[in-house]
Amino acid sequence: MFRTPIYRGGLIAALLSAMVLTGCAAPKHAGPTAPDARVYAAAAEINASPEPSAREVSDEEAVARITAIYNQLKPAALDVCRHIGEDDCNWELTYSPEEEINAYASDSSTIVIYKGIVQYARNDAEIAMVIAHEMSHHIANHIRESQNSQAAGALIGGLAMAILLGATDTYYPDGVQVGVMVGAMAGVLTYSRKQEMEADYIAAYIISKSGFDLEDGRGILVKLGRISGGTTSTVLDTHPAGPERVAAWDLAAEEIRSGSPMPQKR
Repeated sequence: MFRTPIYRGGLIAALLSAMVLTGCAAPKHAGPTAPDARVYAAAAEINASPEPSAREVSDEEAVARITAIYNQLKPAALDVCRHIGEDDCNWELTYSPEEEINAYASDSSTIVIYKGIVQYARNDAEIAMVIAHEMSHHIANHIRESQNSQAAGALIGGLAMAILLGATDTYYPDGVQVGVMVGAMAGVLTYSRKQEMEADYIAAYIISKSGFDLEDGRGILVKLGRISGGTTSTVLDTHPAGPERVAAWDLAAEEIRSGSPMPQKR
C-alpha cells in the first residue's frame, strides 16, 4: 500500500496561515470584561429568579408586536451599523410560529424571531433585546466570520491530521477527513461565544438609543439563564453561560449611562 508523500514545509506554512486567518475573526467591539464577583452575583440572581412561563399569544399579536418593535429599533440600528461599518445595514425580518424561546440570524440579512420570544417576554424591551441581538450579528459581520473560522478550522484540523499520519506508519484513509470535521467544529466554537457577547454589547446600545429601558431588556437574559440552568460555559458551548451574559450586560449598561454614544473598540 502506497501513500502520497507529505511535504511538511508547505503544510506547516498553510497551517500557520490558517491560524492567522482564524485570529482575524476576533470581535472588534467587545464589551467590558465582567469580574468574577459580578458573574457570581448574576448567577445567584438567576438561580433565585422564578421559573419562566409562557403566556397565550396569537400569531397575529406576536407578528404585530415584533414588527412594531423592529421598526422602532431600525433607525438606531442603522446608526450603529454605519458607525461600525462592517455590514450593508439591510435586514429582513422573518417570523416563526414555533413556541420556543429562540431567534437567529442567517444568510446575508435574515433575522428570524420565534413566537416563543413574545410568549415568554414580559415587556417590549425584552423582545427588543432579542431583535437587536440578531441585528447585531449582522452588523458585526458574524455570519461571514463564522464561515471563515469554520473553513480555517477545517484546514487546520485536516493539515494537522495529515502531518500526524505522515509521521506514522499507520494507514488511516479517513483520518484527514476526521481532522477536517473536528477542526471545523472547533473553529466555530472558538468564536461563537465571543460573537454572542459582542452581539449583546452592540444590542445594548441599539435598544438604549431606541428608547427602551436597559434594565427591562436585561430580563430576557435572566430568563434564558434560568431556562438553561448553566452557570459556567464549557469548551463545547456555543453561547456564554447566563451569568456571564447578565454581568456583561450590566457593565455595558453602565458604560452607556456614563455617556458613551456608540459601541467601543477594544
